[in-house]
Amino acid sequence: MTIVTATSNGANTKSTISIKFKGTNGESTLFTFYKGLNKGQSKTVNYELTSIGRLTNVYLELDPLDDTWRFATVTVKVDGSDTYTFDKSYVLYVDNPNVWLDCNFFFFFFFFFFFFFKSKFKQI
Repeated sequence: MTIVTATSNGANTKSTISIKFKGTNGESTLFTFYKGLNKGQSKTVNYELTSIGRLTNVYLELDPLDDTWRFATVTVKVDGSDTYTFDKSYVLYVDNPNVWLDCNFFFFFFFFFFFFFKSKFKQI
């Protein structure tokens, strides 16, 4: 997993960033990702999880809430194959200390599969 902190003013943090993964078969425990990230800094951490099934969500939390933090991107690579990139930036702060990010890979795959096979069949 790689997180890149935004480059805007106030994007850096001294707080601890924690992460949790949710899948089709359950969710992981809350892991400490890293303590303190500077503006524009990129940090990669590897995790070994018990089987949670296909990844559906990623949870980020900031603690303690002494300051704010804005990430630019979050990228999760699962088993070296599936890659999920979240580039919608959020600010975590006292009124918004955590966020769940949706993995839309399943929906993308479903629609691709549906439209691909729909074009292969002829209507009667």
